[in-house]
Amino acid sequence: WEGGVTAIDAILRGLPGSSVLTLCPESGAMGESSAWFCNIITPKYETGGSVGGLTSFTGAAALQDGSPVLNGKILKNDEITQSGTGTAYNLGVALSTQNIYAALHVTATSGNANRTLSVIIQSAADEAFTSPTTRLTFSQVTTAVGAEYLTPVAGAGAPDTWWRASYTRGGTTGTFTMFVIFAIL
Repeated sequence: WEGGVTAIDAILRGLPGSSVLTLCPESGAMGESSAWFCNIITPKYETGGSVGGLTSFTGAAALQDGSPVLNGKILKNDEITQSGTGTAYNLGVALSTQNIYAALHVTATSGNANRTLSVIIQSAADEAFTSPTTRLTFSQVTTAVGAEYLTPVAGAGAPDTWWRASYTRGGTTGTFTMFVIFAIL
């Protein structure tokens, strides 16, 4: 248990009725291959214990519409102050029998009220992204923190094996702290 507005206890208690749950190392390093994520409904988090004893906790959630628990890769984890592209990762071909999945977490925003952030997932046949193709598009973020789990999309097929997050920061001033997770299943 860790108290405070931005600490884990407050975050778990504040999950909405439908949300994205992501478990990854605290560093959340880009390229980290142990980022697990899923689309959940009815999250529950409760603490208890006796005075002077250890604090106990329980948690539960149901998967939204049978969504899988995915072992993905963090494509971007950063404070965004301007438009750009994330690192390219060779994650292999998403076959036509597979789906691609992605989730976006915006954990902090600041700046002018007209700030916006648009994030997409792109694929390409080469690391240089000579001819990138947009595969997934998140809803535009303005001033609110939150998360979005995209509806899975059928695999792109050959020859695209390289994947990255690309983002556009709009408005006059502002920053967004975000991370993007991606998986092929």
